[in-house]
Amino acid sequence: MKGRIWTVPNQITFLRLGFLPVFLMLIAYDRYRWAASQTRPSDFFFGGLFPDFYFILKLRNPAPVAFITPYEYTRPEEVHAVLAGLEQHQVKTVLWASALDLSTSPQGDHLSPLRLYIREHYHISRTFPEYEVWSRND
Repeated sequence: MKGRIWTVPNQITFLRLGFLPVFLMLIAYDRYRWAASQTRPSDFFFGGLFPDFYFILKLRNPAPVAFITPYEYTRPEEVHAVLAGLEQHQVKTVLWASALDLSTSPQGDHLSPLRLYIREHYHISRTFPEYEVWSRND
């Protein structure tokens, strides 16, 4: 990752990515640093509940929706579009938060096909407090 990094101990980090200055809490810094070490700008990357990666690291979302939920908010056609994007672009990295497996309304949870696809085509390669990183098997 190119850029300059300044840290105020136990508080915030200032990160300059090209022309873009970004202030980060130290807790969030580790997840961005790791993602930046595993990707390059314009790579396809699926953030699940975390659309901030697309903008901060200039990654491309393979789906037409910024994020997904296990509720009626995420429609079946959007889930199918996510699946199509993951397959079409052979996305190497998917972030999956445990919150995506916790639905209070099974009728409104349309993520089952996506959960199955991820478990069949990806494996857990890293964990963070907020999510697991799933890497493509092939």
